[in-house]
Amino acid sequence: MPKNVTQYDLLISCPGDIQEDELTAIDSAVSDFNRTYEDVLSLRVRTKHWQKDSYAESGDEPQALLNKQFVSECDAAVALFWTRFGTPTDQYGSGTEEEIEIMLETGKQVFLGFSENPIPPSSLSSNDMIDEYAKVQAFKEGYRNRGIYFTYSSANDLHKKFYAHLSKHFLSLSCLEEAENKHQPLLYVKSIIEKSFSDYLVPSKILVPYDFDTEYGSIRLQIEKISQYKLKKFNQMTEIMREKVEIKEGVVKRITAFSNKFNIKLPDDFFVLGNLRKSKIPVDIFGAQSLEGEKDEIEKYRAINALSDSIHLYISWKLVSNTYEDFSCIKLALLNEGSTFDEDVEIKLFFPKNMLINHLRLPMPSETAMSIINEEGDFFDLFCIAETSKYIDYSSSKTSRDVPAYVPPSVSPFYASSSSAEDSFYENLDEVFEYSSFIEDDTVILKIRFDYIKHNTAVAFPCVLFVNETSISDVDYQITSKYVDSVCTGTIPKEII
Repeated sequence: MPKNVTQYDLLISCPGDIQEDELTAIDSAVSDFNRTYEDVLSLRVRTKHWQKDSYAESGDEPQALLNKQFVSECDAAVALFWTRFGTPTDQYGSGTEEEIEIMLETGKQVFLGFSENPIPPSSLSSNDMIDEYAKVQAFKEGYRNRGIYFTYSSANDLHKKFYAHLSKHFLSLSCLEEAENKHQPLLYVKSIIEKSFSDYLVPSKILVPYDFDTEYGSIRLQIEKISQYKLKKFNQMTEIMREKVEIKEGVVKRITAFSNKFNIKLPDDFFVLGNLRKSKIPVDIFGAQSLEGEKDEIEKYRAINALSDSIHLYISWKLVSNTYEDFSCIKLALLNEGSTFDEDVEIKLFFPKNMLINHLRLPMPSETAMSIINEEGDFFDLFCIAETSKYIDYSSSKTSRDVPAYVPPSVSPFYASSSSAEDSFYENLDEVFEYSSFIEDDTVILKIRFDYIKHNTAVAFPCVLFVNETSISDVDYQITSKYVDSVCTGTIPKEII
């Protein structure tokens, strides 16, 4: 599984008298550190040295070019001295001293080590060599007031000591960061795709809250069960005094049309109800009449009407699905991976103007379909983001305080008439989109507020956001909240293809 690992670049800085086995000891200590702590601390250290990381370039002094190529970009440095101080630069006594100063001036960590290996007499046989060594000792003495250095007596000793220093530094750094984040909310926004989270903005299609495959199978099973009834046709002579029960014409047409569309053959006696009749005396104030007949006659009658209702539901949801099949949307969630809860969280999302589709410009499904999706809150299921094991729904984060409705400025509704069905559709739609919207230049800013979010919790945004898939772009966001002093900022990049 992919994971985020922070990489630190470590500069190795030293004059030319430092031995190859000492450089190898540094690399080996770094490798051991990475092997031990990379998974634990989610960080990795990479060494940088002029011998392997510089390249031929002209236009400036050598040290200035090295600084530009990689020295200034390093996050820490280890500097080693023995008998030589190094070649002077324009501003400092040596390149190593300049690199140390660059690190210290920018507040970066410097591990400074001095070799106590035996010095061959030949190394100090000239005045120049003696001066070099004196500069090393003077620099060592002067550094006492600026930091702590270490000494080593061999490459093996260097490996052990540097590994220890490296470990203590990054463990302390990790603990410091943990302490700073302790009892702090840690808020950010992610994209939702297939009921889980993604680091990228991935458009998807509206999924109606209806399983067509499962429900089609259920309808086929209903048809098969009804087909198994074997009833005689109504005997008009024997039942002349009673009213015959018949399946309504609309029900017959609906079932027949569905069967023809899916090549389902109905038996000739599919709608035959035997001698089923009904009483002419109403059994309630609504005029309902009781059925009189055999048990299987009554069962078949009710099964056919239940089948009609199932088909009506199937067709209605298919109409809804077809209405929005060409529209793409994105789903977002607020995550709190901190160690405490937060309140009064406000999020601003910044979209390019041509990326969002105004929800009031969405087409309305047919009135037949609307009669289904407006029942029992199904309308909200269509556009809202339902709770999963990964995140809770938006309503779960709300308190008694109201969240302002999202009413974009200068809205031109999609519909032209003022029928009650259309009015109801767009009024309900406006209630679902609980965002405030503002336009600044070529940017649409959506604002949404979460009353409360627990620690280690994710909350889905109230509903999907419709987008032009060809105009998908990175989305920046800002988060302000009650218990975080600073403004949290971030970006959800578009999907990398």
